[in-house]
Amino acid sequence: MKKLTQCLLLALLHANLGAAEALIVGGKSPDGRFEVVLEDGGTGYPVALIRNTQSKSILSDSIGGGYGNSVQVLSEEFNSKAAWSPDSTKVLIKTRGTKWSTNLALLQLRNGKFVEAELPDFYPAVLKDIGVASIYRRAFTSPLRWSDNSTVMLKLEGDCDLPGLKPEESRRWFEYEVTVDLAGKTKPVIKRLALKEHNG
Repeated sequence: MKKLTQCLLLALLHANLGAAEALIVGGKSPDGRFEVVLEDGGTGYPVALIRNTQSKSILSDSIGGGYGNSVQVLSEEFNSKAAWSPDSTKVLIKTRGTKWSTNLALLQLRNGKFVEAELPDFYPAVLKDIGVASIYRRAFTSPLRWSDNSTVMLKLEGDCDLPGLKPEESRRWFEYEVTVDLAGKTKPVIKRLALKEHNG
């Protein structure tokens, strides 16, 4: 019995050590030089970091880190995801911000380090298309793919209440695809994928 208990404790220890770090879905850069990982940031919330694949040196500030305490759970695609530009100089990183939302950060390679660049807020255009003033509770943004080194497609989804309906009938779940030119030559293009009843 004592030996069995020791084996179980060792297994738990190894599981906990293994859970201290996880590669994010899509985390490897196309050229293989960089990777995006979730680590226990020491604050109780895992954070995302970009590092050199071979040397493991950290090449960015901490990204995200506002929700959840399990690296393994937060590394699942619904909670975190990375999408690299074809030339491996830019990466979009999704992390879980709250129970009801995700954060999306754009990082660009400059002088050997990845620094965060500002992204516009796409939700006002989505809400205008639906005809509502605000999100009800949920707002999740995910990177889908890059079509070239400056154009990326995102998915925006969440919930809202349509005006003029009874409260129990007004809730809707929306899904949109947004094409963004990060060079700023063209305006973002939004495409509605779904607007359906939602009781959550």
